[in-house]
Amino acid sequence: MEFKIYYSSAFIMDMFLMISAILLACLNFFSPVFKSGYLHYNYIPWLLIAIVKFFQYKKYIPFIFTESPIFTFNENYIHDKPNNIRYYWADVKAITKGYYLLNIWVYQPENYLSGFHNTIKRWRAERMIRKGKSPYFINIDIIDANDNDLLAVLNEYRLASQNQTDNTTGEVG
Repeated sequence: MEFKIYYSSAFIMDMFLMISAILLACLNFFSPVFKSGYLHYNYIPWLLIAIVKFFQYKKYIPFIFTESPIFTFNENYIHDKPNNIRYYWADVKAITKGYYLLNIWVYQPENYLSGFHNTIKRWRAERMIRKGKSPYFINIDIIDANDNDLLAVLNEYRLASQNQTDNTTGEVG
């Protein structure tokens, strides 16, 4: 199944905030009124807000313009396309829902650390693993699906995969 990006109200407000912050930074920087004193640096907070919001959503921007699926799953794996990570059903222990995140618990979390190319994110993921938390999650606020229905279907796929694995290994479960 494939799911495209969902333009939630929070997503739209964040995009509006980012664009507004860029415009306000430009207006404050090029304004002839604020050319001396501390008010000359009034554009810096607006620019920082825009930069933070951009880095928060930069991995979703290609999916907005190409309208390609942002999240897919089938009988073999879950594919989180913005993070480019595939969670194979044989490795998935549980899937739980947080506030706007889908937490994926895997049996060997260290095997998926190679998906983190950023050193800071990898360090944070290693700390979460040591604390017994799952560092793997999918932002379901931007997926065009009902959260509870999606969670139910994913758990059905997970259970079906576990039953299939148990049948091939000869275990009763």
